[in-house]
Amino acid sequence: MKSESDQTEPSLLIPDYFNRQQDVLDYFGFEGKFDPHNAVFQNNNNPAETFINGEIVYNFSAFNGNFDKFHFIADHEMMHRSHILDGISYNDSFDIVKAREEYNTYVGNFKNQWRYPHHNMPLGAAINMYGTSLNYSHNRFLQYSGYAKQPWWFFIYKIPRRW
Repeated sequence: MKSESDQTEPSLLIPDYFNRQQDVLDYFGFEGKFDPHNAVFQNNNNPAETFINGEIVYNFSAFNGNFDKFHFIADHEMMHRSHILDGISYNDSFDIVKAREEYNTYVGNFKNQWRYPHHNMPLGAAINMYGTSLNYSHNRFLQYSGYAKQPWWFFIYKIPRRW
């Protein structure tokens, strides 16, 4: 016969879907909260957003895929958060500010690829897209023709490190 304490409802033993994503963020030490119903996600499926106060919110799409993709997204948003909290600002229109911030963050992600080797995100396309909108030369960081013509030493960004 079960005691009264053993008769816990099964729903209390199985965490609901929303708690699991937040638990993943907390377990790996990523800043932000899982809030897929935030108004910022109403008309888009962006995996995450960073607000001007440095708060990061994640959508369902941040958790679709492998851990490296998730780590890439969290690292990308942490770079935005760091820039905001460090007071980095640009004295341009909003579109230029967004493009410059995204360009610099994607370049940072490119240089940190060793941290998430199987991310499968189109870094070259994102860097070139934002660079083009800033009128940067396409040779500034990555060439338009893709990875075939990268400088020979770019492999260094994918070498795993021990720190």
